[in-house]
Parts: sequence; C-alpha cells; structure tokens
Amino acid sequence: IDNVEGTNNLTRLILESRQQEKNFIHRQDPKFVNEVEKLMEGMIHQANETRKNFKRSIDIENMKTVVNAVEKYHKAFENYLTYANQKSGLFESMRVNARDALKECEGIREQQKTELVQIKKNNLNLINDKLSKADDANKMVKYMLEAKGFRMVLMEGNTSVLPKWQELNRNLFTLASDLKNRFSNPGNIQQANQVIIQYKNYENAVLRFLKSGNPEGKTKMAQSAKATMDTLVAIRQTQKKELELVQKQ
Repeated sequence: IDNVEGTNNLTRLILESRQQEKNFIHRQDPKFVNEVEKLMEGMIHQANETRKNFKRSIDIENMKTVVNAVEKYHKAFENYLTYANQKSGLFESMRVNARDALKECEGIREQQKTELVQIKKNNLNLINDKLSKADDANKMVKYMLEAKGFRMVLMEGNTSVLPKWQELNRNLFTLASDLKNRFSNPGNIQQANQVIIQYKNYENAVLRFLKSGNPEGKTKMAQSAKATMDTLVAIRQTQKKELELVQKQ
C-alpha cells in the first residue's frame, strides 16, 4: 500500500510540476519557478522514500531511474530558466535598442519635416519676392506708356497735363529706386540704375524741348525713351524668367 501511495504521490508531483512549468513558460511569472522547485524537491524526496520500501532489486533500480530522470528534468528546467533569463535580457536589450532607434528616427523625421517646412517657406518667400519684382517691372512699363500719352499732349502745346506727367515720372523713379534697393543681382541693380539715368535724361529732354522748341530735342527724347523702354523690358523679362525658375523648384 505504501509503495502504491508513494508512486501515486510521485505521479501527482510530476504532473503538478509540469503544470507549474507550463504556467511559467506562458506567463513568465517567477512564482511558478518557486512552485516547480518545491515540487521537484518533493519528487526526489518521494522517489527516495518510496525506493526504501521496495524489496525487489528491479523495483529499486527502476526507482533509481526515476530519481535520475527527475534530477535531469530539474537540470533541464534550470537550463531553460537560464535561457529564459538570457532571452528576457536579450529581448529587453532589443526593446531598448529598438526604442532608441525609433527615437532617433523620429528625431530625424521631425528635423526633416522642419527643414522641409522651412524650405517651402523660403521658397514661397522667394516666389513672392520674384512675383513682386516682376509686377513692379510691369508697373514701370505701364507708368512710362501712360506718361508717353501725356507727353504727346504736351508736345501739342497743352501744358495742363504737365503735373500729371511729372507725377507719373516720379512714380517711375520711386519704383525704380525701390527695385534697385531690393535687387541683389549686380546685373539687375545695374539695369535699375540705367532706368533711372535714362529716364531722367528723357524727362530733361522733354522739358528742354517744351521750353525751347528745338527740333534736336525730339531726337534726344526719342533716344532716351527707347533706351529706357528697352531696359524696362529687359528687367521685366529677367524677373519673369527668374520667377518661372523658382516656381519649378
């Protein structure tokens, strides 16, 4: 009876140990390790106690085999624990490294987004700048064409439009000076400066003609007017090309 009870207890301990082992594998809770350790100690103790009650050598040898098997099982479980702990440490290291890598990636992504926003902002500012300059170049052409109409009236002897003509001239000079200050390209600055000089020569030629009526004044007027218009058209074309290039970026 004692032998049967002993083997039954041993079987129960083995089954319980296996269950606690499975619990640990699935849940990774250290309390199940303690349960397995206690049950294994109980198994070895039960096996040794049961072996003492056996009389036949074959039963004694079989129980020795059971004890050896339990000890091997214990060793295997300890090896698994070592592996599990190493694996846990490895997983934690992997998680830390992955988290750091993700953090770095997110940092890089945010930096790139910030730079992209800045690039778009700078590009938009550049487009607006080129657009504004192109518009102002168009305005200067319009001022000159409108002033030409009043100049033709002046040439017919109607001086009542002189203030309006001079006002348009001032608008053109003001805009040309403003553009000159806003330009950074030396070529553009030179063009704006030429407009100011050439149109001033044109304005002076008109005023001299109105005062003297000298036919030579007409030639100088025409030359200065053409030179000014050519430069204005060149400025407008340059600004339009630069605007188109910026918009394509």
